Formats: sequence, C-alpha cells, structure tokens
Amino acid sequence: MQPIMRPRTLPRDMMAMTASWIPRGVSEFLRAEPQVSYAGPMIPSDAGDPAVAMIQVHGLAGGKSESFTIEDILALPPGFQVPDLKAHFPEREGQGFLFAALLDAGVPSTATWAELEAEQGAFYVSLPLDDLQEAVVVHSGPEGRLTATGGGPFRLLIPAHPDACASIKSLARVSLSDRPGRDTRPHTEAEHAEVHKRMGIPADHPCKYDGPIR
Repeated sequence: MQPIMRPRTLPRDMMAMTASWIPRGVSEFLRAEPQVSYAGPMIPSDAGDPAVAMIQVHGLAGGKSESFTIEDILALPPGFQVPDLKAHFPEREGQGFLFAALLDAGVPSTATWAELEAEQGAFYVSLPLDDLQEAVVVHSGPEGRLTATGGGPFRLLIPAHPDACASIKSLARVSLSDRPGRDTRPHTEAEHAEVHKRMGIPADHPCKYDGPIR
C-alpha cells in the first residue's frame, strides 16, 4: 500500500504562470471568468434556423398532426399566401401566410382553443380560435427570412388584438383543444418587468410591436 503523500503547495507566482506551450487563446479561456446566461436554458445551435424550422400542429380532425416546413409553406395555395404584410398591417414589411392554412386539414367540432408554443417551450399563449381568424404568420422581412433575433423563424401577428403578447414569436407548435391550454403571458407590470429581465429586454421597452419586422 502506497503512503498518501501530502500535496505540495506551489508558490503563488508559479500558480499564476501559464505554460508556454499552451496557445494564447486557450490560456485566456482557462483564466476567464465563467459566463452565465440569464436568458434561460441553452438552446441547440440550429434552433431558430429558418432552414430547419417547422411548425407542428396537433389535434386536427381525426386526431391527426401535421408539420409545416418553409418549403411546405411556400407551396401553399395563393389564397393562403400573404406576399405583402402591408395588406394586413399597414406599418409592416415582409411576407407570410394566413394562420388558417395550418388548420386547413380540418378542425374538430369540439376544438375551440389553440395553445401556441414558442421554440424550446420558451413561451406559451392560449387563445380562443375565434381570436385567430385573421392572424398571419410571418416568415420573411425586408432583409429575408426571419431569424430568432427578429422573432422568427415564424412569428405570429394578430391584428387589433388587445394583448400584444398574444402575437407570439418563434412559433413552433399549435395544439387544438376544447379548453384553454398553457399560457405564460405576463399580466401585471411586475410580471412584464420579470419577463423583460429574463429576456434581456430594457425595462422601459413597451410590450408592443410598433416597428418593422427585423
């Protein structure tokens, strides 16, 4: 049995030294303070990528589910396309499609609510289907496909809705039901402030979408 050796205490100046064979970038990384994110859980690198994004729809007639990629959306009939957002939102620029296209396969007679989920379950909105009759899903802005920083890849807009937070960003899933679903919208000033803090939004930022899609 080998005796337990007491670890030798290194001189303070030696502890601060970095071996000459370690590349500078690596040594700086090793000495750096850990970075902490307050925005929530880590998101896979392809989350928010327009090329791989899709919208899943559950609870359609017959218990069916469907998925829509950007290719599927661009292939929708012209009646579902919104080639110019200004036709629905005079202050907007971009392209999208009618939310109704997601439900074209049929809505059960018992379904009266839609639970809308953002990517990675980051946000939920529960709305009566009647509130979504004129809703538009935006996929492109003046500079091309929406990215996560612009609320994409798919961003819902509901005209004249009293709660701007209902226009969910990064829409990824729609679930139909006969009752309200999950809803994480803030309802008080304190809750809005907490959401802003968690998402890194300035505290005085208004909860409304009054500028161009970007």
